[in-house]
Amino acid sequence: MAVGWLTGDQECDAIRVEEVEAMIRFDRKFVRFMVAGAALLGLPVAALALPLVIDGKPCGDLSKERAEAGSVWSIKGCQPLTDLVNGAVPTPTPPPSTLCGNGIVDPGEVCDTGDTYTCGGKGSSACVSNCTSCNGSTAPTPTPKPTSTPSPVDPECNMGELPPFDFAGAVGWLGIRKVGIKPGETHTWCVPLTSNVRAWTMSIGDYSGAWQCAYHSAQYIPPAGSGLATQSTSQETINSVGNFRAPLGSYLPTGTWKIRLTASSAYPDCPMAYQVTAHS
Repeated sequence: MAVGWLTGDQECDAIRVEEVEAMIRFDRKFVRFMVAGAALLGLPVAALALPLVIDGKPCGDLSKERAEAGSVWSIKGCQPLTDLVNGAVPTPTPPPSTLCGNGIVDPGEVCDTGDTYTCGGKGSSACVSNCTSCNGSTAPTPTPKPTSTPSPVDPECNMGELPPFDFAGAVGWLGIRKVGIKPGETHTWCVPLTSNVRAWTMSIGDYSGAWQCAYHSAQYIPPAGSGLATQSTSQETINSVGNFRAPLGSYLPTGTWKIRLTASSAYPDCPMAYQVTAHS
């Protein structure tokens, strides 16, 4: 791309023209200016304003102007170059002091007072000097509470362990209400018995509302090795129960009992749900 200017003055054109190269870089593109150095150096200040030509097309004016640091070359009226220069100027980053406290570690910050886990978890009190230092006082590290190791659940119990029953008046009961189940699906609950009791009742009740369609077959299973027989339903029903009684003068075995139910496949449109409980 050839860039230059025309004086229109034959006398000036007769003067030897020296090439002064000015390289301006924008996004790895270079624009070369061919400057008639000797001619310009001999012109008065008032005449230092010449048309700028790029690839044979005029594009504004190139002029020499006075500035505090001395004379500078100025290009005016060439919008493509103006747009290129403006597009190359990076957006300035606000100083940290204006962003400190927004909860984000912005450029120029090493922490942020709006983040409770800042400074490596020490807390916002450790973030000082407009979010540029973590040398402040630190919040005490909380002592983790000890956690108990849960007892392993029998892998046969795909529904886990039956929790305490959250129902007024059902003190000491285990149970849960409105458990959804799909037709043909089997649910098995582990039911822990940890105290000596003479009677133990486990039951399943329909919880499908007005549909009353949660038909199922059920098994109520005593702990392995107890010698007690499993109680099973003889046909599908919406409510079932397993009652166990200890012989006179003895107690039922403690350990893991199980409740297993299989939902009927005869009612595929039924919104099946049930309630399961266990109590002494």
